[in-house]
Amino acid sequence: MLDSQPELQPAPEHTALPSFALRWRLDTFLFSFETTAELEPLEGIIGQRRALEAMQIGTEIHSPGYNIFVNGL
Repeated sequence: MLDSQPELQPAPEHTALPSFALRWRLDTFLFSFETTAELEPLEGIIGQRRALEAMQIGTEIHSPGYNIFVNGL
């Protein structure tokens, strides 16, 4: 048994957010095009190598209750 476990601290109080703060907005002036219709289509999968490897492993597991959680923009 470990006697040197850190003492648990209470969680900090949560701060209420206004509804407009819950949505991420992108500055469209960063782009050199008006609409995505002006862009050439991309081929293949775009993503981080680790994330793609994790999704490949996850889709190859044939077991009930196994899930893949994806998060991002």
